[in-house]
Amino acid sequence: MHIALVYISLVIIWLRISINIKGILRLSKSNHPIKVSDTVKKEKPESKAKLFIVIPALNEQERIPLFISHLTQRLADHQDALTHAVIVCNDTEIKNNNSGQFTWDVARETLGKPAYSSFSSRFDVIRYAGECKRSGQLNYACQYLAENHQLAPRDYILFLDVDAVLDRNFFACVADFVAAAESDIAQAQCIYHADQNDHSYDNIAAHWQNYFMLSNERTRFIQREELNAKGKALKEKFWYTANGSIIKYSLIDSVGGFAENCSVDDLATSCLFCAKGCSVTLLDTFLRVEQVAGAAADLNQKKFWCSSYLEMYQLLDFKALNWMHRVNYILFRMYYLLIWCLRGPVIFILGTSIFIDKGIFILSLLSYAAYILSSYAFPYFFIEHKNRFLGNKPVKSTLILLAYPIVQSFVPWVMLLERTFSCIKNSLKKNKG
Repeated sequence: MHIALVYISLVIIWLRISINIKGILRLSKSNHPIKVSDTVKKEKPESKAKLFIVIPALNEQERIPLFISHLTQRLADHQDALTHAVIVCNDTEIKNNNSGQFTWDVARETLGKPAYSSFSSRFDVIRYAGECKRSGQLNYACQYLAENHQLAPRDYILFLDVDAVLDRNFFACVADFVAAAESDIAQAQCIYHADQNDHSYDNIAAHWQNYFMLSNERTRFIQREELNAKGKALKEKFWYTANGSIIKYSLIDSVGGFAENCSVDDLATSCLFCAKGCSVTLLDTFLRVEQVAGAAADLNQKKFWCSSYLEMYQLLDFKALNWMHRVNYILFRMYYLLIWCLRGPVIFILGTSIFIDKGIFILSLLSYAAYILSSYAFPYFFIEHKNRFLGNKPVKSTLILLAYPIVQSFVPWVMLLERTFSCIKNSLKKNKG
């Protein structure tokens, strides 16, 4: 029975190793980001795609000043990437009880401040007079940009919510994507790791767990909504989130505009366009990944990136996915949940194999070492992203990286040590007896 448990544990570890290796190979085939400067040299000015930003806002009198400040701060080093931005409000909103103002009044007042003088000429605040629906606001904003600011079919529109939290690399990656113009749509995601005072958190653990830890459920995502509800997301912890979609205008026009139940930072929005057979990039501000085409291929990639059960259900509810895709996705989630639940027992059983057979113990030790090495290969595999991965404290981050699997396995290792000492203690008692 003990030997059977050890072999089952080995199979689980080998499955994890194969996933690590598969992930490395898959990411190694991805197209590396193209530098904006290189792209500009290769392309003629008239063929270069431009970037526009659309920000829908309804009853956001309190948050819109903070978001404008946050957005302009992130745009400060990438002003050339932006052609024009529009904040689209809705006539159906009500005045704020405290300020007695509408969202558009607050937005215009904020943009009129001297601190935003370099951006104000490229920001418009408009009002949508139609029905109170997100789709109407987005379609109206696109039409406004096309009529007033030369939005062309080849250009891209970045759709952002006013609660979007963008990291320092966000617009650098967006600019690379637009300059390369390799895909029709990108789902932008980022790991935000700084508080409101711009004090950075060490994000090495987040990157590690996002890509290669046994747990793909990532328990901090359960906390994300709680932190957001309590207003602590920016004050205490980093979070990982989808932050807007970048869509080519010709694609929006070809599908007749946004559907009724759309969202600018939802995976389902990408799926809406995937069903049309467009090419898609999941654009992470930490690492670019490969393009995929069509709903089925997009599902395979979303399995790797989907960050919460809410997004999973939205994805499964999308009509473009057939029953086989949905079954495969559910099995995928169940598999990772099983792996996560078994993480402690697996390490514990592998460790106790020393009491069964020396050969099995050596095999277990080598398997666990292979798992750790396949995980460590990630940050050193992408040399060009190494500095971004380790941040501005490479020594500290590397030490945390090396210690992370041990910390993750702390409980089962403690259990193993307790059992070892117990066996030694019992054997000493028998010898004395």
